[in-house]
Amino acid sequence: MPITPDLFPDFLLLNWLPDETLFSLVSRQHLLSGEVIASRTSERFFGGSRAGAQHDFPNRLATFVERTGGRLGGLQEVGLHRTLLNFYSAFITSQECAHAIECMAGDSVAHLKLRLGILTSRFRAHHPLKACPVCMEEDASSTGWAYWHLQHQYPGVWVCTKHAQPLLSSALKATGVQRFQWILPRQHELCDERTASQGDDLSGRLFRLAALVETLVQRGAREPLPMPQLYRMYRYAMLQRGWLTAAGSLRMNVIAKEFLEHIRPLRIVAEFAGLNHAGFRGGYLV
Repeated sequence: MPITPDLFPDFLLLNWLPDETLFSLVSRQHLLSGEVIASRTSERFFGGSRAGAQHDFPNRLATFVERTGGRLGGLQEVGLHRTLLNFYSAFITSQECAHAIECMAGDSVAHLKLRLGILTSRFRAHHPLKACPVCMEEDASSTGWAYWHLQHQYPGVWVCTKHAQPLLSSALKATGVQRFQWILPRQHELCDERTASQGDDLSGRLFRLAALVETLVQRGAREPLPMPQLYRMYRYAMLQRGWLTAAGSLRMNVIAKEFLEHIRPLRIVAEFAGLNHAGFRGGYLV
């Protein structure tokens, strides 16, 4: 399709909402335009009928930046602060982060999840779209839109730390029914991924885990995580719990049992189902 400098006049191009993902903004743009065919919106923004539709690591970001005239940010800004790379950047080197942005700028992100270690982990390779029902109501009232928040998409975050409410996930994206569609959170299309009701103790654990994840990502955005200091802190905590021998070796059989008991309640969340595969071999966690 022909591209002109007036493809997105100022009054037709939406601005970012607080903590909004790229997928959310384009979904809002799709709805506002009245377009009924998702591939046309993908073509308009990303130059391909299925381009850019990945809600976690979209491709063709360079085309998006070009076609929006940089008015929504440059490649670095969009790639790092409007996609799920925002989470992973806290745990990888600056070189790996730059490679991820370069990958998303191009035509294919086929090997990005493998390079980030996602495919080889015990957790699901896809990232469910999540939303807080209370945020949806407040956002719709204050902005006119219920939209996808970036912090809600972080792995390990299943509670909204603002409202202490469980996050619900998109059944449509999870099943692949609308894999290449542009959608916004709607209450009747969201589901609870927990496999059982949760008590106050589990709610508290999930809230603390969500707060920890958000803190780590914020810290990682300022400077690399201090691994040597973390190592010393963990060693000290293990010493206090009696998990070290007199010679300073780890009591792995004790640590494994304590760890499994600690994470057992979290397994009712589908994302943590991989923890079920942990077991013992020769007294060690495997």
